[in-house]
Amino acid sequence: MKLRCKYFVICLLWLLLAAPFLEPAANAQGRDKPDDILLFGLKAYQDGFYDPAADSLARYLRFKPDGPKAANVRYYLAEALRLSERYKDARLAHIDFLARHPGDSRADKIRFHLAELYEKAGKLANAAEEYSKVSKGPFRAESAYREALLRLKEKSWDKATAALGEFIELAPRDPRVKSAVYERARSLDRLSRLDEAVKAYINSLNRFPKYKNAPAIRRRLGLIQFKLGKYEDAVSTLNNASRRSRKEAANPDVRLTIAASLYGQKKYKAAARAYEKALSLKVTAEQRRIGERGAAESWWSAKNYERAASVYRRLIKEKWGGAGALGRFVESVNRSGACGEKNREALHFASGVLRRGGKLSPVERLVYANCLEAAGMIETALTQFEEVAKSSGKLSRGAVAGLRVASILEEMGRPTEAAVRYQKLLARIDDFDKNSNVALRSDLYQGALRGADIFFRQGNCPSALKLIKAVPRKLVPDKGRGEVASLQAECAFLAKRYEEAELYFGKVLVLGRRPDLAARARVRLAAISEARGNKAESLQRLKEAIPILPEEIQREARLNVGRLLREMGEIDESRKTLIVIARDKKADATMRKKIWLLLARDAARAGAWNEADKALGNWMALSPSEPGEGLALWSTALFQTGECPRAIQVARRALDLATDQGSRISLLRTIASCLLKEEAYVEAVKSLEKIRELIPQDAEVAYQLAAVLERGGNLEKAAEAYESFLADFPSHEHAPGAALRLGFLMEGENNRKAALLAYRIALGSPQPSISEPARFQLALDAERRGALDEALASYEKLASQDLSQSKWRRTAAWRAAGLYERRGGWRVALKIYSRISKLSTSVAGGGVAREARQAAARVQKLEAYLASVSRREEKLKKRVPLFR
Repeated sequence: MKLRCKYFVICLLWLLLAAPFLEPAANAQGRDKPDDILLFGLKAYQDGFYDPAADSLARYLRFKPDGPKAANVRYYLAEALRLSERYKDARLAHIDFLARHPGDSRADKIRFHLAELYEKAGKLANAAEEYSKVSKGPFRAESAYREALLRLKEKSWDKATAALGEFIELAPRDPRVKSAVYERARSLDRLSRLDEAVKAYINSLNRFPKYKNAPAIRRRLGLIQFKLGKYEDAVSTLNNASRRSRKEAANPDVRLTIAASLYGQKKYKAAARAYEKALSLKVTAEQRRIGERGAAESWWSAKNYERAASVYRRLIKEKWGGAGALGRFVESVNRSGACGEKNREALHFASGVLRRGGKLSPVERLVYANCLEAAGMIETALTQFEEVAKSSGKLSRGAVAGLRVASILEEMGRPTEAAVRYQKLLARIDDFDKNSNVALRSDLYQGALRGADIFFRQGNCPSALKLIKAVPRKLVPDKGRGEVASLQAECAFLAKRYEEAELYFGKVLVLGRRPDLAARARVRLAAISEARGNKAESLQRLKEAIPILPEEIQREARLNVGRLLREMGEIDESRKTLIVIARDKKADATMRKKIWLLLARDAARAGAWNEADKALGNWMALSPSEPGEGLALWSTALFQTGECPRAIQVARRALDLATDQGSRISLLRTIASCLLKEEAYVEAVKSLEKIRELIPQDAEVAYQLAAVLERGGNLEKAAEAYESFLADFPSHEHAPGAALRLGFLMEGENNRKAALLAYRIALGSPQPSISEPARFQLALDAERRGALDEALASYEKLASQDLSQSKWRRTAAWRAAGLYERRGGWRVALKIYSRISKLSTSVAGGGVAREARQAAARVQKLEAYLASVSRREEKLKKRVPLFR
């Protein structure tokens, strides 16, 4: 009520004061004077009646726009309009005042208010411009602050920076300085004036360490320091931020930047750990990608290649590593020393990535191939070496890879291919500079010598000699010169160029670097004499050579002496020589053993295994300290004569003494064969496992091992063996059979998923005995899953063939018929049962006959049922309706 009265009084007073002006204009103009109008306007302004004041002051100016009081009148007019909230008119009055009286002492105040008016009208750019024009004085600090706020809104960072700097300088004690210092630093940051921004952020922290935005300031400061390469400062700043704020400590960007800064300082181990710590936080996909890549590079740079490999592996799985990740992974595995058989899994992983389109440079692929070879994954290694050899053309790494291919082929028992490789590589020798590729050229020549040796051992002397002639004599190693001369001699000998052979064998004797070759040369010289028909000379040469021959060749020479004596017709002398040596207990035991062994070999070659057994019995009676191949031969003879217990005993003894891998494998095969014949499966498994260790790439052994394990009842290990076989030899002819057996074993372990995978492999077998049970099991699974159409299609495919030939076909027929019955397909089921019922007349066997009887019984039931259905339908057709 009081407010209403007050408002009424004010209105009444205004009406009384304004009465003269409310009269008709003609009367007013005749009665009012300009000074009276001005006086009323100023009085109204002073009393707070701004609307009438503004009207009166405006009327005065129409009378005296340029009078001596015009400046004051315009000032109060502008203020009256502003205070009466007539903002549009007020803006025009402020603008007019500044235009007419720019030098007035009140111009800054007017400009300040004009800027406010612009701001209220939403014309922020005009407002900012007017604030910027306010000169130094009482309004300058506030103008600078307000201009800064407007510049920040319009993202005019350079002008905002200048205005904030001026405000900070003019009003250092103003509480708003705290935020102004921060905003100025942010503006410099946004302008990418990073050095200045760093100083501004540091200044903000120093002046206002407890400012609410201090954590964000420290974070941003650290990020900028990192960007500027000031890694040590960045780590210090961000660690400080983390200590002061749990939120910052858990900020992935902060942790990642700390890690990157440590990396920049070459503190690689600390960087790697920092990256992994960051990854333990809740991160985005992009942050995880950055963290994983940083961790990988850090562990790599720290030379912790094992950790690097694991991180690169994760990067590859997530497809974050880029084109070089697989190469780094392979190199990490190699440098960590993990290229062994125990780490095949990592190499299998790399192979899978390559199959899916992963990339390796030729150099990386060469490293990968070396790893594969070290892990015993020879076939895969060979493929990779081949790839490098093809892709690198005339580059040295291509030749290096080619040499490895040849070497592996040789080790794999493919000597012809190896020799051809060596030959082709030598043809490229001129592609490589003599000065910068000295070692490579030397390796190529040594490869040529290896190829020559292979060709020679294969009886291809022309190719062997061609390679030897291509190798400069100075590049033949000293130890190899005797071999080269021996090869040339042997080839000449085999070609019956005896004069040439004599010349080269003479060189072998002169070189004398290889006593074994020299001894062989002496024996060959005797053979040349024999080949020329001069057995007497041959005998004489042998007799002369025997005293200076090595023991092993000496034995051979003595045996040749006995043989020559026989061939020369001196049978008695020959027998006397050999028998006396064999039976004379004072004679050299090795010599005596050699004689019996020679006789045993002759018998074995003729297939006279009983005679070989007797000869080896005499040989064994000598109790040789190093039985060697004699025991192996004896075990074979005993096996051939059916004396397996003795064969096993002899073979095991030979195995304890054998050092040659080929001999060990042969003995183990004999033992395994005998044990299998006697159904001693557990013992047979041990032998087969040893063979598998010696020749892991032998698919037959791997398959036989799995089969024997299964036969012996060790089903768990049998399943593992079948799985291993399928993994190592997926394309082998036994692979489908192994898959089928694995499926049955997995079924026994209730591992249905694994069983089904195995059955699908077995399904591809061309042998019905493998594919049919696999198809049946897959159909059975489909039936269990409720995929009845799929199951029925498979059953019918099996049952469509001759049912008498396979229980799987018959079982499939029963299942198909049952499914049709479930679906009401009685007539189709009847046809299938009818086919089964007819088997009794053509197939012998109680089981099949029983099935035929059961099917016949089912046929009768179905026919009876269908007949009753038919009768019922006919009856229904003839029934007379009750109502018409």
